[in-house]
Amino acid sequence: MLRNITAILLMQLSLTPGACDRDKNPAPPSRPLPASDRLSTNPTPAPTTPTTPTTPREGAARDAYITDKLHESLAADRAISEQARRIGVTTNNGIVTLKGQVPNQSDRDIIHAKAVAIPEVIRVEDKIEVVTVPTPAP
Repeated sequence: MLRNITAILLMQLSLTPGACDRDKNPAPPSRPLPASDRLSTNPTPAPTTPTTPTTPREGAARDAYITDKLHESLAADRAISEQARRIGVTTNNGIVTLKGQVPNQSDRDIIHAKAVAIPEVIRVEDKIEVVTVPTPAP
């Protein structure tokens, strides 16, 4: 039985093209791969170095960040009035208080939405007054 298996294997090798060409064309000598190839074929993932951790801001640092972020956002928004861009903003323990006067409800809504959109904000106390200036009669 072992002879039959050996004979079958030898027949398959002889019928496979190029199976016996190994003696005629030996494999080229191995040489180290360039660094770029070694990196791309390395099965072990490269160790990752953590980026600078983003620790949550706390206390006064968080409050200052919130206030600055809201002031920057308001100053850059040309859709609101100049008066609305100068609204009073104070932050204490993540609670934002908005004070001042704006000429219309739209400005008030935009300011409130911008304050709420800052992730560190816990609550917004909106004390903004809408004061419309009457236009003089002709």
